Amino acid sequence: MKIFLKKSIARTIAILICTLLFLTDSYIVNAAQTIKSSEEFDITLDQYTELSEEPFFDVSNSEVGAKDVYNGLTDEAKVIFLEYLINNPDMYEYHTMYVGTNVNDELKLLSMDSVLMQSYTALNLTQTLSNNLDLINGLSVAVKYALVGVGSSIVAIGSNITVAQLVGLLVAAGCLAVLVANWDNVNTHWTAIVSAFKTTFKSLMASANIEDSFTTAKPSYTTVRENINKALGTYRNGNPTASFSKHIDSAYALPVVRSRNPLAIYYSHIQNKVLMVYNLGVNQRANVNQDFNSHSTWQLPNFDVSGGKLYVLFNPSNKSYFHAHIRLLRDDTEFMRYGNQMSWQIYQVMSYDVKYEVGGPTYLQGNIYQ
Repeated sequence: MKIFLKKSIARTIAILICTLLFLTDSYIVNAAQTIKSSEEFDITLDQYTELSEEPFFDVSNSEVGAKDVYNGLTDEAKVIFLEYLINNPDMYEYHTMYVGTNVNDELKLLSMDSVLMQSYTALNLTQTLSNNLDLINGLSVAVKYALVGVGSSIVAIGSNITVAQLVGLLVAAGCLAVLVANWDNVNTHWTAIVSAFKTTFKSLMASANIEDSFTTAKPSYTTVRENINKALGTYRNGNPTASFSKHIDSAYALPVVRSRNPLAIYYSHIQNKVLMVYNLGVNQRANVNQDFNSHSTWQLPNFDVSGGKLYVLFNPSNKSYFHAHIRLLRDDTEFMRYGNQMSWQIYQVMSYDVKYEVGGPTYLQGNIYQ
């Protein structure tokens, strides 16, 4: 009995010692994590911005332009395209993931003459184009999706298609966005892509006309891509115009643009303008005007603008900053995008939305407090 009690007491003591050691280790780990968290917390927003990576042109986003490719099709072309998707699982999956519509439901909603649809199906040209594009080793799924969309439109138009119509299809919003975003991939396979279209649609259009159409469309892609790259490469090194200091002192705004990474960068290929948006962080003071008009002296000198956003417009053609303003509460991003037709976001993510190309008002309302 005494031996049993001794063993029980020994086991109990051993358990207590192990528990104490575990709690001690946990305390040390938690303390170390707390110290680390405190050190990270001491980094200000401005310091964090300075530690961020340089802007990049992200072409890995397969979603860019996909919705606009599909939404830009006529009802006839959509039926042809949807019938194609049903028989091509990989493209069906891409459509479901990045466009989001249900293929079967869309087919039920769309009305089309059954005889006409059967004749298109019998031609099977869309599938033939897809097969020819599959022979191009390394062509991205996003590019193939856009090109098959063009092919569906060609089939829908039929043998009366003109060079002007085909060029229009190639530079339509969705196809333009996809090919620009993936231009390195497209440019590598350009000759093979044109050849695939010539082989597929020789019964509807002369090969020379197809070649001419692609040749005419190509500068639209290269110009937009080059302008975007130029914007990303020069937006820190512009020169302020007189209008740059209309709403906020350039002595504050210019160093922000030159040294900090923006929250986002937007681009208009229609106007060739760039919009940079900056979070201002804490302990920020600047000379600003309360309203959005010019004044002989600043309405709010050395004013606390902490937590606000700075909006800057940049012209990459002449490397000039021609507008800057601050809002403390309201987010002017949508207003500025519509007003300047900024359909592209080129940093920190790559995206495209054709809705901004309709334009909008540009006159700033209210004051910086809003």
